[in-house]
Amino acid sequence: MEIRPFARADLQTLEPLLLASYGNSEFALADEFEYFPEPAPNDWFWLEDAGTAIGFLRCFPSGKDLNVAEIYASSEAALEMLLEHFKSHQIQGSKLLRFDLKAEHTNLETLVRIYATVVTEKHFRRFGLALPSGPTAKLQPCRTSNLIELQHVLGTLMHYSLELLQTLLDQGWLRVIEFENMPVTALCLEARDSNSLEVTALATHPDFRQRGFARALLERVKEDVAGVCDHIRLQVNADNIAAIRLYESAGFKEIPHEQELWLYTRWD
Repeated sequence: MEIRPFARADLQTLEPLLLASYGNSEFALADEFEYFPEPAPNDWFWLEDAGTAIGFLRCFPSGKDLNVAEIYASSEAALEMLLEHFKSHQIQGSKLLRFDLKAEHTNLETLVRIYATVVTEKHFRRFGLALPSGPTAKLQPCRTSNLIELQHVLGTLMHYSLELLQTLLDQGWLRVIEFENMPVTALCLEARDSNSLEVTALATHPDFRQRGFARALLERVKEDVAGVCDHIRLQVNADNIAAIRLYESAGFKEIPHEQELWLYTRWD
């Protein structure tokens, strides 16, 4: 087995491995070519065995002080070789590196804990809601009278530029409830595949919490996306009992095998 640096020319060789990593519904080699950075970062590399790609590791920035790892290999021995090489060649500096692990990734979790220092970890539960079938539809634009206040509402989760908020509203991915002409609750959607949408953010203005606005918006969204997809899915911090109760009361059911563990690690 041999470690090789990542290059655009390797994408064709890596296609079967990337496909296995992402899954059939979420991968397109054309996207890899379009967004591939040239030259690739120094800590992107893949593992070859007799001309076949059997593993890769690369990292993507996610804010000022965090990178997110993308790692996949066909065997535990390949995973160990990738992590060992990364530990001796990485250039993370003071940044944390996050590994997003699913329930079946027990071998990778064990290896990450061996090779890196785990600073903190977060456990997430996954929920889904099956929607009744209906005539084919598409998301309609949503309107609000105050983008600044909407930015404030979602700012409790992450920063959204005013331009991005307007784009999401125009495309229907952002749904809003207003009270007295002010946005008080907002929900962001994202397409995961042709049959499901993901709730990527749900936030309520601090002054309007515990008043049923989030539940009302969830019910409205269920109506808005009828015919757009078959399922709505979401992920919630396992410690957020209030949010879990909210989603369960709206009809969402837990998907136990899709639980995730995020490990925030240091490699220096």
